[in-house]
Amino acid sequence: MVIKNIIKEILRPSPRKFARSIIGNQSFIAFDVGAANGLIPHWQPLDGFAILYSFEPHPQSAEKLKLKYEKSDFKDMYHIMPFGLSRYGGPVTLYMLNAPTGSSILPIDLESPLVHKGNPYIFPINEIKINTERLSDVLKNYKISHCDIIKLDVQGSELEIVLGFEENNLKNLLSIEMEVGFHSIYKGAPKPHQVESALEPYGFELADLNIVKQVASKNGNANYYSDMLNQSTEFGLINGKLAECDMLFLKKPELILSNRDPSILKRYVAALCLYSLYTHALQIVDEAYDINLLSVDDRDSMLLNIRRWSSNNRPIWKHKAFDSIYRLFSNIKSHLGHNAWHRQFS
Repeated sequence: MVIKNIIKEILRPSPRKFARSIIGNQSFIAFDVGAANGLIPHWQPLDGFAILYSFEPHPQSAEKLKLKYEKSDFKDMYHIMPFGLSRYGGPVTLYMLNAPTGSSILPIDLESPLVHKGNPYIFPINEIKINTERLSDVLKNYKISHCDIIKLDVQGSELEIVLGFEENNLKNLLSIEMEVGFHSIYKGAPKPHQVESALEPYGFELADLNIVKQVASKNGNANYYSDMLNQSTEFGLINGKLAECDMLFLKKPELILSNRDPSILKRYVAALCLYSLYTHALQIVDEAYDINLLSVDDRDSMLLNIRRWSSNNRPIWKHKAFDSIYRLFSNIKSHLGHNAWHRQFS
């Protein structure tokens, strides 16, 4: 394992050293709610950098997660929280779908056109009673000083769980990532515009969307109509309707600056880099220096490490020197698919 990690560091160094240089000796704390199979790809830089609390109420999934993190070189930084969360805490019903990743504290909407009898992802559904905690109580009961970033994938109850932080803790939160459906199989799941409206009063702005589209299906068969067209959906010539999205919310930068707290600013910059928002990270460092929130040395060090993090995250074929070639092939690809609606925006 040690040799493997050394080779990995040589081929592609972990950005943890850049992240650590940015925030200094303070703690960076992340909550992974609905952790399921472990860190998602763009959260991998948190390994060895952040103190991570992974919430997973599904017993078998929580045990697998525990065994996985035990193998990490930084296992002391991982904490498995094998219980559910809700806005107010207390006992709830967990609806366990046939696929563990689909389990939710929201019931399945059996009248939804997305729910088909015999769907192996959904059925059979088992109901178990679990006790839940609210996030504010988690901070208090487990003596966690704060939470910097949170990611939620809990099938419809993401917003309710976040609101369990209560106002004071929400003010200290820097970023929220959550999966939200445009159409949902879960009763009571909010739509994206409802989530955005609910978080705006706490100083969050929608920073990014990762859209998932879905083609028409028949009786749960997603390939039925594309097979009739004798075309694959992979080439982008067949469009689908909006299905769900990952929404990224960030604390508004003017609020970060108005706090006049360099430690919060540095953790915010690390959060921006985690989501590849490097230009925004550079900008807020410049603005912080302009209002005398950072010294010259701090500014220069942070700017350098943001640039190093960005460079480290860039494959060789995306280097600026390859821009003209990349643009040529992108234009060819766009031209070939010009009849598809979404190509107009590519």
